[in-house]
Amino acid sequence: MTATIITTEPAHAAHGAPKSADALSRRVLESLRANEFCIVYHGIYRVDNGELAKMEALIRWRHPEYGVLLPGAFCETFKDETVILEVTRYVPDAVSRDIAAWLANGGVRYRSR
Repeated sequence: MTATIITTEPAHAAHGAPKSADALSRRVLESLRANEFCIVYHGIYRVDNGELAKMEALIRWRHPEYGVLLPGAFCETFKDETVILEVTRYVPDAVSRDIAAWLANGGVRYRSR
């Protein structure tokens, strides 16, 4: 026989995750300032010839306790004006730094068709 546990509390709440939207927003802001966020890149390829058509820059949170978190874990904080402003500053700055580092290390300049 298999037991099923039903709870009204989210599973992550039992492990010390912030329990309120304000607490999560504060944690996201702290994490942005502590460089716990990063950008990952996803290539989009042409179906007809397999060539790289463009790249997407995707934000991730390298949470010290939970590992890499997708935006679904923290996107509710984007309703907070301070959080969205910080994220809006962070993403283009991080992508610009990554492109500069890529080119400085001999990366090929990509040209979209």
